[in-house]
Amino acid sequence: MRRAAVVGLAVVLAVCSAAGCAALRTITGPTPSPTVDLEERMATANARRLATASASAAQAATAAASAIAALSPQERALRDTALATPAPQRPAEADQHDMAGAVAAAEYFITLYPYVHATGDLTDFRAMSAATCKFCESVIANTTSMHTAGGWEDPWEHHITFTSISDDPSTPDRYVVELNLVSDEHVAHNIGNPPTTVEAFEIEILVQLLWKDGTGWTIEEVAPK
Repeated sequence: MRRAAVVGLAVVLAVCSAAGCAALRTITGPTPSPTVDLEERMATANARRLATASASAAQAATAAASAIAALSPQERALRDTALATPAPQRPAEADQHDMAGAVAAAEYFITLYPYVHATGDLTDFRAMSAATCKFCESVIANTTSMHTAGGWEDPWEHHITFTSISDDPSTPDRYVVELNLVSDEHVAHNIGNPPTTVEAFEIEILVQLLWKDGTGWTIEEVAPK
């Protein structure tokens, strides 16, 4: 019997060698559904990812809480003041579907920059940011990282002066607004590092935005001139 089994195995291996075993399969029970099996594996993988993300978030929250608890009374007062910074008032003109609306929307978006760094509240900033906007993506990532760790930036002002506006002949609802921006000096507090003074500066910036029905003005990019 053992010799027969060995011979049989040799035959199977020979067939596998010639045909790649594509048609050979030993069935010991009900054949599992490939779809169900894939769904189960995906569900398991997703569960593991969520568990890992949850654990990482919990560790980050614990570390942030410890860092905040270690702040001096003066630092804690500064942080509380920053988090309580009132949101910039959105002008009614920013909802107009015309050039004046484009200018107002661009100016409002730039005034959100100090606010999100002070408070970590990205709600309005995200709502106006296009998925392809690299500037927006960078601000969101940096602000989230800083505030998740317990950091903040002291409130400061952006002084904005409208310079010009141009349209895109190929896309009637797209405009580029040029603004003169003067940013006040302020202090950034990144947990684990000494406070950093951000010096005042002046710059000409270009804000490209597009009107979308049902959404309003969406910021496609912000860049220095």
